[in-house]
Amino acid sequence: MPNSLPDKGVVFSMSQWFIQQDAETELGPLRPSELLDLVRQGVVTRETLCRKENSPWCHAQDVGGLFRAAESQVVGYRCPYCQKSVNEPPTYCKGCNKYVDEGIEILRDARGRKLEGKAQAFDTPKESTASWTSWVTKLKSQRSKRNNS
Repeated sequence: MPNSLPDKGVVFSMSQWFIQQDAETELGPLRPSELLDLVRQGVVTRETLCRKENSPWCHAQDVGGLFRAAESQVVGYRCPYCQKSVNEPPTYCKGCNKYVDEGIEILRDARGRKLEGKAQAFDTPKESTASWTSWVTKLKSQRSKRNNS
């Protein structure tokens, strides 16, 4: 299914995301900024199933930093190649002279605190090894049931 969302030219990283709208409809690939927009619009809720690239499906609430980022403001951009500040993409980076069509957003939360890099890229859940193993086992079971039906 082709992506029907507009091209905004701004992402956190080069990763691609997919969401499951219902049992038969998958939307993606989505840029992280598009996923974030869908959270802000209420299309993606904490219970929505999503996955990053070829990872197993998980609930959006388990994607580290997603809902925190949705409650924040973009205050600037960084070059994904050299990490220098750049104007809103698309632009050229003065630090490395590369064309930047997908920049790393610099975010501030509602209290004005800067949100640092890794959380902005939305990590998959990883509280502890035990919970991670449990999470992977649960998702493998769900995938197996889905493939067998």
